[in-house]
Amino acid sequence: MYNDSLDTKACWGYEEDCKAENSFSIPHCPGDHKGWVATKRAQLDTYYAQGDFGYVRDQRKEMMLLCEPLFVDDSSLECSEHMRFCRARNVMLNFTDLLNRKEPIRYKMDVLKEGEIGGYCTLNEKRLQENADHISPLQSWGPELRNFRKLHHRPIVHGDCDIVIEKPTFIMKIDAIVNMYHHFCDFFNLYASLHVNLSHPSAFDKDNHILIWESYSYRSAFQDTFEAFTRNPLWDLKTFRGETVCFRNLVFPLLPRMIFGLFYNTPLIYGCEKSGLFKAFGDHVLHRLQIPVHQRKDRRIRVTLLSRDTQYRKILNENELVNALKENPEYKVRKVVYNKNVSFKKQLEITRNSDIFIGIHGAGLTHLMFLPDWAAVFEIYNCEDPNCYKDLARLRGVKYFTWKDTSRLVQQDPGTHPDGGAHAKFTNYSFDVKEFLRIVSLARNHVKHHNAFRKFNNSHGKIQNDTKTTDNEDLSYQLFGIQHSFIAQSITSSTSSTSSNKLSSIVARITIHMQYPALANLLEILKSQNNVVMQLIVYSCIHNIHIPESNEYFELILLIIMLLNNLTIAKSYMEVKTKRSFPFDEDFVTNNQVKKFKVHINETRNSINNMSEHNFTKRSKVQSSEASKRVSLVEKMRPTSIAAYVGQKQIIGPDTVLSYLLEKGEISSMIFWGPPGCGKTSLTNIIACLSRELTSNNVHIVNLSAANSGVKSIREAVTAAKNKSKFGCKTIVFMDEIHCFNKLQQDIFLPHVEAGTFTLIGCTTENPSYSLNPALLSRCRVFVFNKLTERNVTEILYKAIECINGGTLDAQEKELTNSRKQIKFHSNTKHKFHVDNNTVQWLAEACDGDARVALNALELATLAKQAGGSKASYNNNVTITLKDIKEGLKKTHVLSEKETNQSHHMYSALHKSIRAGKASASLYWMARIMAAKEDPVNIARRLVRISSEDIGLADPDALGVAVHTMHGCQMIGMPECDVLLGQCTVYLAKAPKSRSIYHALKAAEKMISECKGPQPAVPLHMRHNSADKAI
Repeated sequence: MYNDSLDTKACWGYEEDCKAENSFSIPHCPGDHKGWVATKRAQLDTYYAQGDFGYVRDQRKEMMLLCEPLFVDDSSLECSEHMRFCRARNVMLNFTDLLNRKEPIRYKMDVLKEGEIGGYCTLNEKRLQENADHISPLQSWGPELRNFRKLHHRPIVHGDCDIVIEKPTFIMKIDAIVNMYHHFCDFFNLYASLHVNLSHPSAFDKDNHILIWESYSYRSAFQDTFEAFTRNPLWDLKTFRGETVCFRNLVFPLLPRMIFGLFYNTPLIYGCEKSGLFKAFGDHVLHRLQIPVHQRKDRRIRVTLLSRDTQYRKILNENELVNALKENPEYKVRKVVYNKNVSFKKQLEITRNSDIFIGIHGAGLTHLMFLPDWAAVFEIYNCEDPNCYKDLARLRGVKYFTWKDTSRLVQQDPGTHPDGGAHAKFTNYSFDVKEFLRIVSLARNHVKHHNAFRKFNNSHGKIQNDTKTTDNEDLSYQLFGIQHSFIAQSITSSTSSTSSNKLSSIVARITIHMQYPALANLLEILKSQNNVVMQLIVYSCIHNIHIPESNEYFELILLIIMLLNNLTIAKSYMEVKTKRSFPFDEDFVTNNQVKKFKVHINETRNSINNMSEHNFTKRSKVQSSEASKRVSLVEKMRPTSIAAYVGQKQIIGPDTVLSYLLEKGEISSMIFWGPPGCGKTSLTNIIACLSRELTSNNVHIVNLSAANSGVKSIREAVTAAKNKSKFGCKTIVFMDEIHCFNKLQQDIFLPHVEAGTFTLIGCTTENPSYSLNPALLSRCRVFVFNKLTERNVTEILYKAIECINGGTLDAQEKELTNSRKQIKFHSNTKHKFHVDNNTVQWLAEACDGDARVALNALELATLAKQAGGSKASYNNNVTITLKDIKEGLKKTHVLSEKETNQSHHMYSALHKSIRAGKASASLYWMARIMAAKEDPVNIARRLVRISSEDIGLADPDALGVAVHTMHGCQMIGMPECDVLLGQCTVYLAKAPKSRSIYHALKAAEKMISECKGPQPAVPLHMRHNSADKAI
């Protein structure tokens, strides 16, 4: 769930299962409904569909398949009506013709001609052309997609592409680069498209590409906006000129000038305001660009007046107006010019920290989307056009003011716009100062009485005057502002104490939602309180959040890591980076209180990890307190040292490569392959323990399982590893069941294993040659684990019995116990149960080398017997019998060929039994193979091979019997086809044998392989006639 500005427990509002009380925002309709809207409800619904998340809902409902795939690797194309929004998979775009285009390409509708875009799918040509009806550069994707054609093969699989783009790619048609209004229209539609595309698992991920649909390089003062949507360089049509490019995921987002589109051509119904979609867009940009909220030092209203440096549409007496505002002590006035000299991020920072926003048409009033909820907009010239800023203000939900008495406006000159003509929008004006101040006072009253502003401003006042009495409600508004009210409410509901425990809870909530500015603000508060211990905790929380290197708080992370590990380095770092004295001395760091709170820090980290959706390890919910306390016997028996490890001497024994590497602390990437329960996970546990010992805990261990992890978890581990490496901390990633990842998912490991970002240790029960990517295998050392011997399992069982306070009996002791004669057990008083040695030996044999199966069976039998009591007990000692063990075991663990090498031995035994003519032996091995759950078709294939290799011309019908058996297995499957396999096996075993064809073929192959020089040419009289003619 995307949570830049949404609580993970909430929803946006367009989802089918989204309840109204959980939706992100609900519009407000304070005015009366008018005209053709019959009811208040209809008024709200119409507004919601015109300019809110209802528009996203409708676009998602309109989605239709225009080119339908049959298989996973096929192409696809789906669009909403009139091709407003489209997305495609595995499609090819041919840009080779662009080499002949010399003119700059912009607003062109012939970038792709017929046949230059297409894919391998079933195309609905009629529906495609019906929806390509809005042929305009910025109204739909009809000009491009009307030329979509069905290809004769899959372009990516067939290798038709010069370039294959794996990451999702968004194509953008830019309306206007230099115009703020049109610029935000472009990006608002891109943001809305992320919601329409929400079915894609990485819809809001910044790891995508943006392709500008023109040959101009994007150069604008607003270019920073792209950082809110992608972390990759921008592309334009020059990037792929002359190339054929295939895209795995291609998105054609909503366009700025669509008929009945959003933002630019939205005919909004009146009487409603506060679009959640527009608010979410503002929050998205502010959060992704990390625009800070300034701490207030007083209660003054912050007034921002937007000036212009052009020769038209100017406020000619703006200095007089500004000076009049400054005379009022209630106002903190700032005059700014939003031009190329002020960075876009700085413009957003000024806007976000404004209470009253004043400007003339074209001065930058579009920035009102980034104002706080309580702000007021004063459009100083009323253009009498709702599409100016009145509609935009009510979409955002901020109060709009403008001039009512036009007699107070003095038109000085018509301006000097080169193309504007006599339009009133380009006229320069002077404004009546008294009327100007009156309207500003109306805006001031609105701001001061706004509930959110009062809480926000009061919290700053209390913090400034008396930090010790700050309550949680004020603190929450101080940290988040009204934009994050869902967190503010949760903190408000807690007590008003500022103890370390309560503050830790607040910090945890902030950390979950990755609010870096909030953490930074909280640090300033704590410093003013001299709350050093809580500063440590906050630093620790920041360290646990993934922050890109470009983030302004990355320096803070460096500081705390050095602080917690090396005070001397931290001191010098503080002096150089922060240019102020270091607040912690040697006496403080060695104090017992700090040691105690370092434990508190780790507990805070754990609580955050348990609550956060960015966990590396998935934790199951605890059903009861008893279950949470009990540790399974398998986990209790996990060894932590090589000395305690049982079995696999060929891998970890003396003078082995792995033992030598572990002693030196040089751990390389490796794959552990072996059957279940043979000690793979236990060995990874030993490696983790040894790594911590050898590096003094300066190693980061990440435990993952491919069964419940995905690419997102890997990327998070990679990011964490890169951050850790900057401080000399190595990362080891343990990936259990690595074979559960498909080949594409496994590719994500390759560059990071190659670069040494982390060390990968994967465990698998399947043959790596089949289940793992060859490129990944070549970068890892494969260690083959054998099935544990009976002696190994017996040793583990005896250790386990001792671990859980049990004892063993030999046959004589068991006989005496059953006859209830007085005997002395070894340490009898402390044993809770006894198991006779014969039962242990039987269990070691029956578990088929799987120690996990043996331990689970022993644990289950022990728990059941101790819970229910037993007549076989003596002196309060329970005896575990063979029957109890069998109940716990139920059946042995049988593996398939991919999991162990035993099955191919059974295939060999079957083959040799048939060759020897032993029908009974052949049936036995056939039954063993079927018991191992092998695919019956694979068994039948082996019989087909035997029929030719060992029988051949001695019985030509044998081949037909075997082939028909294979076809029968394909048609009816198991268990019905077992008789077919048995019949064929007996037939082949009793058939006469001849290996003459096999030997003759091998002789021919040997002649060819041993030929010195070129192979003999085909004799002329044996050549094909058409070949002679061709020559």
